[in-house]
Amino acid sequence: MSFAALLLAYSVAAATTSTTTVEIAPGVNMPFANLGGSDGAQSNYTFGLAAGFRGFDTALSYTRGNVQTKLGEAIRRSTIARSDLFVTTKIPCCPAASSGFQGYYCNGHPRNGSNLTLTAEADINSTLMDIGLIYADLILLHWPCETIEETWATYKGLERALADGRARAIGISNFNATALDDLLSVKGGVTVTPAFNQCGFSVGNHASTETALGKDDVTRARCAALNITYGAYSPLNHGKVMDDPTVKSIAEAHNVSAAAVSLRWLVQGRHTFTTASESEAYDIEDLSVFDFTLTDAEMTSLTNA
Repeated sequence: MSFAALLLAYSVAAATTSTTTVEIAPGVNMPFANLGGSDGAQSNYTFGLAAGFRGFDTALSYTRGNVQTKLGEAIRRSTIARSDLFVTTKIPCCPAASSGFQGYYCNGHPRNGSNLTLTAEADINSTLMDIGLIYADLILLHWPCETIEETWATYKGLERALADGRARAIGISNFNATALDDLLSVKGGVTVTPAFNQCGFSVGNHASTETALGKDDVTRARCAALNITYGAYSPLNHGKVMDDPTVKSIAEAHNVSAAAVSLRWLVQGRHTFTTASESEAYDIEDLSVFDFTLTDAEMTSLTNA
């Protein structure tokens, strides 16, 4: 089938099914399917909008590829109402608990003296300005800080953004169950429980024991117990799911792609996903996850893959 025919076949369905959502906070409905992009994995946001994506993901730390600017430009060129879009962005927590995040972004990150709450508020204003938005639908703390006190102080900036309308919901990213519980139990306490936790997670890439960055079943279960929506980035495990024999077998049975099966496993488990794509055909393929259902046996097989 030609690409034009493929687009025609999916265009009507994609425009509606891609907006299938999960309520992450009262009155805040987030699409299960989100199109993201980072310094090393760019996306074609203009085509994503045309194909039916309504959820988009970015971050202040994605500076090398002008990711935020490109997303904002695509939104402004679109005729789709802002209220029909869902934009997630993230701000850093510095100094970072992870040496990888520290070196990646925090070493060169400007700070507002010792006041991490004010630093967070400035970062929120910067990410909104870069995208060209008055508010974001969801703002996340991109990773935990070095200490729980620093994490809490930074998270307070998100709470302020929620209170004044710069965010409709707030949450965290790369927090494992321990880091999440530490945040919730810190002296002084959080005013708003995170609505969302985004971690690297996929078929074949979710540990049974707790991991540093929360890509594990322990963290997923803890979020469920706290009514915190758990979302996945790198939902195809950098393409490795395509070669998984269980995924390939189930894909053949449904006459869909391995990617669609892997993403459907997440959606059917009530988890959002954020993928990146510069391919028109891949965007449409990703949105086809709402066109079929996995059996209970298939879900179990994929969980154990």
